[in-house]
Amino acid sequence: MKKNGKKNFFVGITVVMVALCLLAYVMVYSKYTEMTDKLKVSNNELAVQVEEMKGYYVKMDQYKVDTEKMVAGIEELTMEYSSQANEEDFIMTGVNMQLNSIINFEKVNIETEEVIHSIPVETVVGAGIEKYQQPIEFYARKASYENLTDYANLKNALQVVFDIPYKVGINNITYARENESNNFMEGAIDITYYTVQGMDKEYEYPKMDGYLAGVQDLFGKMFTEEGESNSKKDND
Repeated sequence: MKKNGKKNFFVGITVVMVALCLLAYVMVYSKYTEMTDKLKVSNNELAVQVEEMKGYYVKMDQYKVDTEKMVAGIEELTMEYSSQANEEDFIMTGVNMQLNSIINFEKVNIETEEVIHSIPVETVVGAGIEKYQQPIEFYARKASYENLTDYANLKNALQVVFDIPYKVGINNITYARENESNNFMEGAIDITYYTVQGMDKEYEYPKMDGYLAGVQDLFGKMFTEEGESNSKKDND
């Protein structure tokens, strides 16, 4: 009986040890099987990325050429946009109207600039163009020139706006005949300066020597060829 008891005891111990070994094996096997599956998925993903990067590498020279063309295209599209539209620009636009036409300004109203489109810095930097590292914003700034003139001189004044080398639009032209005794028209010319900031464009200040010296006066009295004053006060 004692021999059988010892035998059964060792058999039991052996069974337990085998069971523990099998359990440990199953657990380790399961763990490494899971890790292997993850590695296979990761390797597959990496293989796809490698192929993608390989494609980029093969076409790298073409991408560089395309990027250079894109940068040149962006600069060409924005070439006519000034980086700022300051009060000086609007003042000198009015002064140049006076130099090229007979026009008397009653009031000039310059509004504050407003953003009309913005490209966030994340998008700009993400494009990978080294020279562009700031948000790019397009602005519009409006001004209204209330004045007294005639039809022929109105065309000359408008030509001044057309000749501005930057993006400037004429939004509205509103005139009415002052009275039946002459051909003077009273009204307003509304214009908008369009600018772009964030592209490292240098602002060029308008030449204001004559204006600052007092030679040119935005609200100076203008006369027709007949010597008649075309200011509103002289016609009242």
